[in-house]
Amino acid sequence: MNIDVSMTKEFIEVVDYICEKFGIVVDWSNGELVPYLQSLMDKIVDYKSGIAWLWITVAIVCVIAAIVCFIYDHCNGDGGWSVLGFLLAITAITVAIVNAYTLVTCNTFPEKIVFDYIETVMQNKSL
Repeated sequence: MNIDVSMTKEFIEVVDYICEKFGIVVDWSNGELVPYLQSLMDKIVDYKSGIAWLWITVAIVCVIAAIVCFIYDHCNGDGGWSVLGFLLAITAITVAIVNAYTLVTCNTFPEKIVFDYIETVMQNKSL
């Protein structure tokens, strides 16, 4: 029975901590917690989706910079700009693939995003 109480306290602490980060106030005296948890889940998924879109935008800017480097190198024949363009292109493709995976996960299995977020919070926060 003591384990259940400690697990409940830990759950409440984690949910309070996450809610505080997203500006949600949970009324623990109210018996209906589902709307609070649903709102929290929606905000976590929106947050992860927004961050993924931000990084995809950065990847697009890197691809444009890589193209500019290739064009500049082609016109000047220096050779150094092609290497920079290649590195930018590889980095941009990697960032885009990772964040596209995050967006697909947000849209198809948002619970995984929430579980991963809570797991990260649990590892980083000493309860």
